[in-house]
Amino acid sequence: MKTPRKKILLNGMMGSGKSTVGRLLKEVLGWRFVDTDAEIEKRAGKPISRIFAEEGEPAFRKLELKEARRLAGCFNCVVATGGGMFTQPEALQVLAENSLVVHLAARPETLARRLAAAEDRPLLENVQKRERLEEIYKKRQKIYESLPVQIDTENRSPEQVVQAILRRFFSGQEPELIFDRLGEVYSGLNSFEHLPVLIRKMTPVRKIAVLADDVLWPLVKKDFERLFEEEWERLPLVIPAGEGYKSPEQAESLWTQLKDFGADRYTPFIAVGGGVVGDLGGFVAATYMRGIPFIQIPTTLLGQVDSGLGGKTAINYQGVKNLIGSFYHAALTLLDPLFLLTLPKAEVQSGLSEMLKAGILAEPELVDFMEANASELQQGHLPALEWTVGRAARVKLQIVAEDPRERKGKRIFLNLGHTFAHAIESVSAYGIRHGEAVAIGLILAAKLGESLGKTEPGLSQKLQAILLRLGLPTEPPAGKTEEMLQVMQSDKKKKGKRIQFVIPVKIGEPRVVELEDLGIVRKILE
Repeated sequence: MKTPRKKILLNGMMGSGKSTVGRLLKEVLGWRFVDTDAEIEKRAGKPISRIFAEEGEPAFRKLELKEARRLAGCFNCVVATGGGMFTQPEALQVLAENSLVVHLAARPETLARRLAAAEDRPLLENVQKRERLEEIYKKRQKIYESLPVQIDTENRSPEQVVQAILRRFFSGQEPELIFDRLGEVYSGLNSFEHLPVLIRKMTPVRKIAVLADDVLWPLVKKDFERLFEEEWERLPLVIPAGEGYKSPEQAESLWTQLKDFGADRYTPFIAVGGGVVGDLGGFVAATYMRGIPFIQIPTTLLGQVDSGLGGKTAINYQGVKNLIGSFYHAALTLLDPLFLLTLPKAEVQSGLSEMLKAGILAEPELVDFMEANASELQQGHLPALEWTVGRAARVKLQIVAEDPRERKGKRIFLNLGHTFAHAIESVSAYGIRHGEAVAIGLILAAKLGESLGKTEPGLSQKLQAILLRLGLPTEPPAGKTEEMLQVMQSDKKKKGKRIQFVIPVKIGEPRVVELEDLGIVRKILE
């Protein structure tokens, strides 16, 4: 995580969310968080309301300036400043060096609503909130509007505000090209911002089609409008969220819209989202005009380290998942961990198992890092995620490059833990996330290898300890052994009567074993 800036300063009206956003930034960056109002109260030994009442506003502003000078040398800090601190030019001057200075903007009526239950707001005492807020804002408006970075907080969650701030914070960071054998794959914080530049290198065409679902599109629409300005023709293709829309009917609708848009063989087709959008988008790109440039932007951790890589595209047909599809590798893939900020924590946690799987297959250093930084990864710490996403993705890409159409056999190693995981998902009626099932499957695969005498003793315990620290489940569902065995009998990678299991001999060395008698598997499950 490289950036010349050492601080993020948050300024804005009371109620703009400075403290909430600041704490979230602290969590994802691993930095120190300072609330100047809280620091002043601590040093003065009394709340701000008493400082105003007993000493007056000028005395408080002097305390703010003193606090600004004290924080001038604070590196790797997120600072939430008092709303009126920068009415003193010197306070802004001493804090702004090596800093991203952000104004969190909101309308007075929004601020009043947020402050409805707030206490200890001395400038709001005994007046109608909205009118007083408008009066205060007018006095400070020129100062607020002069700050370098303007972030509109209207209709945005705190997580979305954090994402917008960090897009500006990392705006100068170049993404890393981590693979280029089957298409270019870039990884890094804010790599999404480089999309227009990378497209210009691919094609002279200045028109794009963008596929997203109706949950994600409202979150990224403004970003696409900002990145692709008037010179670009844009076709937004918004589909309902859900596996049920990965269908022939939806594919036909997208083909029609592309045709009406005048898309040709040079028109980039961008899929931004999770697995359904990636599968459907890849299939449509592969089949329209026998193939148009496909750009994949996975926005989940699972997608960034596994499902969004590898070139598998498909739609469901007559109730069968992924029955119709093709191998079609994206010309460009962007892996940007900033997208993970707006996901539920459980969704990010779920993807950590696929990341660990990559390490078990071919990257011992990745396993060691995840073991040492499990807490940071579980909390969504961006420096840790940036490093691990790139490493895990490279493992999958290298395996895929050796067997791009799944015909030589080596690609089966990516199935580590998945024979068990698919059975767990099935018997739980898909009430468990895929990544959670994979976590359990990794341990069961190691236990199977240990029982067969092929796996390094103690590996299953080591993996279990790591997965527990990552906040993932490690035990199969109770009382479901026979159901799981029955599901395994229908595994799609079955060879005759023998079921293929990938086991880890040790970290960095997978192996395939074939079993006809599942007695030993039954013992492990029980």
